[in-house]
Amino acid sequence: LAIAREIGNRQHETLPLANLGFVAAVQGDYAGARSYYEQCLDIVCEIGHRELEGYVLTGLGDALMGLGKLAEALVLLRQAISVRRELGHQALLMESQATLARAYLAQGDPATSPSASSGQVSGQTGQALTQAQAQVEEILAYLDAGGNLDGTEQPLRIYLTCYQVLQASGDSRAAGVLQSAHAALQEQAARIPDEDTRRSFLENVPWHREIVAAWQAAQHDNEEKE
Repeated sequence: LAIAREIGNRQHETLPLANLGFVAAVQGDYAGARSYYEQCLDIVCEIGHRELEGYVLTGLGDALMGLGKLAEALVLLRQAISVRRELGHQALLMESQATLARAYLAQGDPATSPSASSGQVSGQTGQALTQAQAQVEEILAYLDAGGNLDGTEQPLRIYLTCYQVLQASGDSRAAGVLQSAHAALQEQAARIPDEDTRRSFLENVPWHREIVAAWQAAQHDNEEKE
């Protein structure tokens, strides 16, 4: 980023800024992620880089979600989906839709509407969950038709999101999606020869950690039922 700025190449600033935004978000620094993504978005819009615009809008929406700014996140994520539909980037579209589904799921969480009455919260929860389900249905239909997630930044997080929405909806498909996510995660982890690196891969990536925790909880529930 410093080199790109030193030589005055605006286009070459974009990828470092987007990558710094991604890293900051993974570390839970959503304010930092927002700053990087907003700087990147300014340049992307200036130079008309439509493909990268989809990445940045999705990342910025995720960062705003982390900051609790759900209304702003929803606007940007819908924009990201529009861009990716326009460009025909199906796999990347699934990532934006999964992020939007997470935003809807968060919107339906009563904890995000503490001042609303119980009736209002119930209505908001139902509507938000329905909207999250609509995104997940499109993702699952794409995958069932043989689509892949090549090129996405967080493919396993897409599966985790589908599981979380299905689980919240009481949908019986949730268990199968979680099983697929866990199996894919373990397959990737098995290809890492160093034990410490493998453990870091499983425990220090937030959505990997969530997949493992959800799978272990499901196994415990199944054992109790037996």
